[in-house]
Amino acid sequence: MLEFFKINDPIRIIGALLILLAIRLPLILGGIDITLPEIGWMTLGEALANGKKMYLDVWDNTGPLAAGIYWILFNIGGKSQWLMQLLSILLVMHQAYIFNRTLLRNNIYNQKNYIPAVLYVIFMCMSFDFLTLPPVLIALSFLLQVLRSVIRLDNRSLDQEVFSIGAWTGVATLIYIPSIFFLAMAILSLASFRISSIRKLFLAIYGFVLVIVFYMSYPFFNDGLQEFLNQYVYSYFSLPTVKYITLPEIIRLCIAPGIFLTLAIFRTFTDRNFVNFQVSCQQIMLIWVATAAAAVFFSVDLAPYQLILFVPALSFFGTHFLLIQRRKLFAELTFLVSSGAIVALMYLSYHRSIPSDSFVDYKNYIATEDQIGKAIKGKKLLVLGEDISYYKNNTLATKYYNWDLSQKHLSKLNNYAIISAVYKEFEKDIPEVIIDQHGLAEQLFIHAPILAEKYVKDPNLNGVYKLKN
Repeated sequence: MLEFFKINDPIRIIGALLILLAIRLPLILGGIDITLPEIGWMTLGEALANGKKMYLDVWDNTGPLAAGIYWILFNIGGKSQWLMQLLSILLVMHQAYIFNRTLLRNNIYNQKNYIPAVLYVIFMCMSFDFLTLPPVLIALSFLLQVLRSVIRLDNRSLDQEVFSIGAWTGVATLIYIPSIFFLAMAILSLASFRISSIRKLFLAIYGFVLVIVFYMSYPFFNDGLQEFLNQYVYSYFSLPTVKYITLPEIIRLCIAPGIFLTLAIFRTFTDRNFVNFQVSCQQIMLIWVATAAAAVFFSVDLAPYQLILFVPALSFFGTHFLLIQRRKLFAELTFLVSSGAIVALMYLSYHRSIPSDSFVDYKNYIATEDQIGKAIKGKKLLVLGEDISYYKNNTLATKYYNWDLSQKHLSKLNNYAIISAVYKEFEKDIPEVIIDQHGLAEQLFIHAPILAEKYVKDPNLNGVYKLKN
């Protein structure tokens, strides 16, 4: 199979697409359990489609451009998991094509080939949640544009080309805020290997700032700038990390691709058959690895899909590793074994064929339906707690969506100004059902008795309050 992709023929990209479909479709058609982040993205899209404004009417720390994409998807197909999975396939194929074309046009390898594309689609299947549409996957499309520009630029490059590096990074940051680390990567790479002009380096920073300021004008003129800063920017320094899986489990997921990446990097840098430009590109990709690690470390949610940022580096160095091998049979076996291990890992872990206590436990990641979830559907709902799985079949009421952000109001119910703000929020968008996971509803009703008169506690469902008819 490897020999097929060594041929410089654009038709080989179709082969990469077929491999991607062959890996993903069995899981998609078989039905993938929905995860809590997916419910969150769908609920957010629904709230925006219902006329709510991000950060003003919905408190959440999702990037504004990512939220806009979820809004578009809801308008197209409602709360549709398959629509996210379809767009994920399209994005992965687009990224694989752009990435491979960048490497081809810049003669990164001594042999023009389409191995980077096929490795890209395979490594994009390291975990079953790679099959959906997290903000990091959307942002990666723009970060690859940054990488393409960094690789091809030099001192003769036009100012607008350097400016575009900052602009693309700015767009990615408005989708997934740790993308800002890649601006530092780009500037470091340009200063070390591409551009010696300080003025041109500042152009990249100017492009980044201009995009951010351009977006910030929208919440500024809608009286939402402070909320945007509090919920999206400052939250990455103040909110606790949401741990869908633990750090040791993330490390376990990294074992197979991590070993492959380490061997590939070592083999690449010990080979002497590269020209200076190729070596500098290898060093740039090494900086990419360090940057991706920093971005994952500073992310506010700990989930497997954060590892998506490592896929370009895995594909880049993996291709070098396979092309350097002089024994074709060994290269072929390495490709098949590595690819098979990645795909098997995804399938086995998802289907719980590997004991959860020895590998990865998804119990806090995959949404489940309890007695309350089965009984309450199609309602305007407010959840006073962390469990957003109840929004799968219900609509968000009020702006109190992200629990950590909501606590700045809901944990201070003895403050008159805050009680007044909460009451006004209920007046504007009153929930039909309140699910109270922290005993806050009774406190709320004590301080706002007019709300207490509107609700009755469900005798059969613990912590559930329903609006009186």
